[in-house]
Amino acid sequence: IKFDATNNESYVSSEQTHSIVRFKRPTLSSSAGTMGASIYQSKFDKVWTQDPLRLVTGFDFATDAVYAVSPNTKAIIQYNRATGAREHTWMDEHLNRPIDLFVLGSYVYVCSGDSVRIYHRAFEYEVTGWKLDGMECASMLRNADWKAPVGFK
Repeated sequence: IKFDATNNESYVSSEQTHSIVRFKRPTLSSSAGTMGASIYQSKFDKVWTQDPLRLVTGFDFATDAVYAVSPNTKAIIQYNRATGAREHTWMDEHLNRPIDLFVLGSYVYVCSGDSVRIYHRAFEYEVTGWKLDGMECASMLRNADWKAPVGFK
């Protein structure tokens, strides 16, 4: 699940529909919690991605695009940020069950089997990465306050 702060919409990867789906901005529910907390409910808006990606598991937003991966492919799929249309497919024979990814500046970090692979968004090639024998990368966490390191654009 990802939250788009620009429009307060929520996006969820659906392995069942093989797509990224969008939920509308939450509204305050009439059922308020007893400890002062309120429950906010979102309503399904639409299947956002126009081309399916079988068993999509990980995705992230860049300023102009959305990137997604599936453990069934050796590819990173780039979608148009505004429309959800597929714009490009980056193939990499070394991707091994890519599960998750995140975008930081001009780079896409992909959690892939026993490695984390790093790709430059503009040039579409792997620039570096890390490998740990025996690791099964399942997800990546990123601190929301990370700033792009010096040299990243």
